[in-house]
Amino acid sequence: MLQLLFYNSKNKIDIDECEVNNGGCHSNATCENTIGSFSCACKKGYSGDGINCVTMDENNQAAIGIGVGVAFGLLALILLILLVIFLIKRNV
Repeated sequence: MLQLLFYNSKNKIDIDECEVNNGGCHSNATCENTIGSFSCACKKGYSGDGINCVTMDENNQAAIGIGVGVAFGLLALILLILLVIFLIKRNV
């Protein structure tokens, strides 16, 4: 059951969205009810926008994977350039 909170003298009602399904926030996030809305924030050890939270380890693994991919790409490019230079000098 949703908790209804009166929030001003004109008897307007605020619905606590956080009571149902954590407000739609990620399971590793906290939901904070605000007047007329709510906000999500990832818990300690997680990062993201509160709707999507990943562990810090997952972020680090992704960064490492990108770094390794870029390094191999640059290595392949350097080897290709050296091969082209070698073939040009060989034909001259």
